[in-house]
Amino acid sequence: MGSLFRSGHITIWTDVDGVYSADPRKVPEAVCLPSLTYHEAWELSYFGANVLHPRTTLPAMKYNIPISIRNFFNLSAPGTQVLDIESEKGLTEGKVTIKGFATIDDVCLINIEGTGMVGVPGIASAVFSTVRDAGVNVIMISQASSEHSICFAVKTSEGDKAVAVLKKRFADSIAAGRVSAVDRMDHCCVLAAVGQGMVQRKGVAATMMGALAKANVNIKAIAQGSSEYNITVLIDQKDSERALRAVHSRFYLSDVPIGVGVVGPGLIGGTFIDQLKEQAAQLRSEFNIDIRVLGIADSKHMMVSEGGINLENWRQEWADNKQPADLTAFGNSLASGYIPNLAIIDCTASDAPPAHYLEWMGKGINIITPNKKLGSGPLDRYLAVRNLQRESYIHFFYEVRGMLSSGDEVILGVVCM
Repeated sequence: MGSLFRSGHITIWTDVDGVYSADPRKVPEAVCLPSLTYHEAWELSYFGANVLHPRTTLPAMKYNIPISIRNFFNLSAPGTQVLDIESEKGLTEGKVTIKGFATIDDVCLINIEGTGMVGVPGIASAVFSTVRDAGVNVIMISQASSEHSICFAVKTSEGDKAVAVLKKRFADSIAAGRVSAVDRMDHCCVLAAVGQGMVQRKGVAATMMGALAKANVNIKAIAQGSSEYNITVLIDQKDSERALRAVHSRFYLSDVPIGVGVVGPGLIGGTFIDQLKEQAAQLRSEFNIDIRVLGIADSKHMMVSEGGINLENWRQEWADNKQPADLTAFGNSLASGYIPNLAIIDCTASDAPPAHYLEWMGKGINIITPNKKLGSGPLDRYLAVRNLQRESYIHFFYEVRGMLSSGDEVILGVVCM
């Protein structure tokens, strides 16, 4: 109707403050976006931002009519403006690279591969026309340049149908060995980064992939169009929220958030927590590091907090809120939070925490410790921790080299024979 009357402005009233940089139910630190381009609004709505339907913007875009999304129940909120590219650049000054992140849950990956597909015209056409005729919607597509395989994602509910029709369509090729497999991989999730600021901007994909790697998230497939408005990756469903929080914090938080769990709040651990309290402001202002103590544990008790424990009176909170210790649950609590960079600092001399190092590192938690028990304990446990460190972005800091890289200096070395 706004385009019919050639309106100067269209306002859509809804029950949220606008379009967010991510689903605030999954990312507590998501922000309401002040502006979007029409293309960005389309992309985000496709990936689950339900505030604006893609077809809503088409008539407005045709006549360059700005759209405002406002909250009827919060009139003081400015909302989100949807504009043409030039007008939107004037608001953001081109500084915002990625506008938003979104996920599509409960998808499966269909993979068709075979040496007989290489260099054969029409294979992709046959695959997707078959899927289309079966009424299956394709969410994302990825193909290697070798043409040895084609994979694509569909909703899990349509996975069986897609595999069945493809096996029927390529039955002769499968029998002849030209197509070796039509496989299905379940329990997947699509994660998308959307933003017109990515166009011809170097390093955006590398930054996103690096954030996922540091969060210990494995990427199964990648897709990016030549328009560069969207980077899409396929990951495990179990990593959905952790991946979303990791990439969002990498692009949207000015400070680098680090979540810390302290095991052993005695003399050494307690002094360390007090030092964090005293130096927190300096770390944030000078180094853009926001360290939050998410949990404290000893041999009998533990205390966890998703947003961080108030260090001003942490001893009183520890006395009032501690619960029976469970080091597996302690690690799970840290790993399930929204802070992507995690470390457990083991200040004990006990063998109990080292028994959980491998488990914690497998959840994406780095280990920092002066505890000697890992090195003096079972060799297979030590080698497993070292192998995981080499194969991933997860760190185990214990020896002098780790202390030197963190800023300590060797003043005097003594060797006892």
